[in-house]
Amino acid sequence: VNRIHNFEVILTKTEAEALILESILIKKNKPRYNILLKDDKSYPYVMIDENHAFPKLQYVRKPRKGRKVRLFGPFASATSLRSAIRTVNRIFKLRDCSDAEFANRSRPCINYQIGICTAPCTNYIQMEDYNKDVERALQVLSGHGKEALDQLKTEMATLSENMEFEQAARVRDQLNFLTDTIERRKNSGSTIERESREGSNRDVVGWYRKPESATIALLFVRGGNLVDSTIFHLDGIEGRTDDEVLTGFLAQFYLADDKLEGAEDVPNDTLAFLGAQAKVMPGEILVPFMVSESALLHESLEQLGHATTLFVPQKGAKAEIMELAKKNAENAFDEKQREKGSIYR
Repeated sequence: VNRIHNFEVILTKTEAEALILESILIKKNKPRYNILLKDDKSYPYVMIDENHAFPKLQYVRKPRKGRKVRLFGPFASATSLRSAIRTVNRIFKLRDCSDAEFANRSRPCINYQIGICTAPCTNYIQMEDYNKDVERALQVLSGHGKEALDQLKTEMATLSENMEFEQAARVRDQLNFLTDTIERRKNSGSTIERESREGSNRDVVGWYRKPESATIALLFVRGGNLVDSTIFHLDGIEGRTDDEVLTGFLAQFYLADDKLEGAEDVPNDTLAFLGAQAKVMPGEILVPFMVSESALLHESLEQLGHATTLFVPQKGAKAEIMELAKKNAENAFDEKQREKGSIYR
C-alpha cells in the first residue's frame, strides 16, 4: 500500500459491470501487486461446435478455436450463464448430454421421457429442425428474444396451415415458454443490464463544469459492457460557453489524427477480449446536450468513414448510463480540486 502513488475511481451501476471492468483492466494493465487475481481467470462463454450434426450449448471458460466453432460472450456471471443455458435448453428441448453419451444411445434417455429433450440421439427430430431450435436458443442468449418469438409465431402459423399439427404444437409450447421467460426477464434487473444484452457499442460523454474549469468522463461501452473510462480536465475556459467547450473537445478527440494528451483508444486487447475488432469507432456518442455544430461533426466523421451519430438521451438505459458518466465526471472534478486544496461548492 505504501507504494501507491495515486488511484482513480470508476463508478459502475452494478456489481456485474464492476467485475467485467475489473477483469478487463487487470488484463490491460497487469498490475504488479495483483495477488488475489493473479490467475487472470477468464469469464465464461457459450460455445457451439457445428462440426457435430446435433450440437449442444457448451459452457466454457477457455474456448477453443476451430472451423465451425462459434462463441457467444463473455458473460459476467457464471451462475447466471449456467442458469440461462438450462432455461433455453428446456424451452427448445436441446440435448445436454456429452458427445460420448450421444453416440452410444440406442433409445431416448430420461430427459425425453419427461419432455425436456427431443432425443436427437435416436433421430426423433430432424437435423434441420433441431438446428433451427439451436439458432433460436442463441438468439435468446444474445438478447434477441423478440426476433425468436416472431419467428416462432410465423412458423406455428405455417405449420397449422399445412395441417402439421404435431409440429405446430411443439412450436406452440416453445412460444409459450419463451414468452413467459422474456416477461419475467423484463421485470428483473436495471435498464442498463437489460440493454447490455443487446451488445451495443457507444461512447458516453459525462460532463461537469464550474466557471474556470470542466471535467469530462468518457465511458467506453463495447458489446454492451462498460470496458474502460478516460478522464479529461479542461482548464482556462473562462468566458467560453458550454457549447464551445464541448464542441472543441469532440472535434479534437474524434477528428484529430492525434488524440488529446492522456487519452487512449479502447485498447486492442480489451476489444479482442469482447470479440470485437480493434479500435472500433462507436455507432453512437451520447452527449449531455446537443452542440450547435453537431451536423458538421457528423459530416466530418462520415468523411473519415465513420457512421457515428450524436445523441442526447432523455430516458431509459441510455439516460441511466449518461447519469453514471456525469457522476464519474463530478467525482473526478472533486478529486482534482482536493488535490489543489480547494473545492468549488
